[in-house]
Amino acid sequence: MDLPEFEQKGDGPVELVTSDGSTLHFISQTETLSVGIVSGAMSRYGDSYEQRDVSNNSFWVDRLGEKVKQVLLLKAKSSTDQYPEEFGVELVFSNGKKVVIEYRDEEDHPDMIQVSANYTGRPCVVQKISQ
Repeated sequence: MDLPEFEQKGDGPVELVTSDGSTLHFISQTETLSVGIVSGAMSRYGDSYEQRDVSNNSFWVDRLGEKVKQVLLLKAKSSTDQYPEEFGVELVFSNGKKVVIEYRDEEDHPDMIQVSANYTGRPCVVQKISQ
């Protein structure tokens, strides 16, 4: 796989820093098959993880400096209170570009966080968090 795709499909947590200096990080929550959102800088999770600044790659260059216009929560249709399966967060930017931060559990890559431009998975419930 090419480098830009590799950078988006890393299996570790993802950290975002906003223009006001706020920091959020997204982690996999295996027990609930969900994306966890934590305020603050992320901790180093172990020697097998490496931190990368991907702000200059082709994926992020069109998204940096843009206002987040809408935040959507992606939930499995089979979700329950006990297993919410809130597996994705979609950020929609002022220029129309998107970022989907998604919990994935695949045979080759179990319990990973993946970043992509669009959600192309199974049908799901989309809930507006902000607009």
